[in-house]
Amino acid sequence: MSNPRRARAIAIAKAEDSAKLFRLRLLILTVGATAALLALPAVF
Repeated sequence: MSNPRRARAIAIAKAEDSAKLFRLRLLILTVGATAALLALPAVF
């Protein structure tokens, strides 16, 4: 039988991993947007 505490711990760990991935994606998006803005004057 599954232990409710263990199931809860697994759910929390998955949520934390999801939050880390979200932060990483946001950081990558921010870096990309910054690079695009900095490259803009070089295009024109």
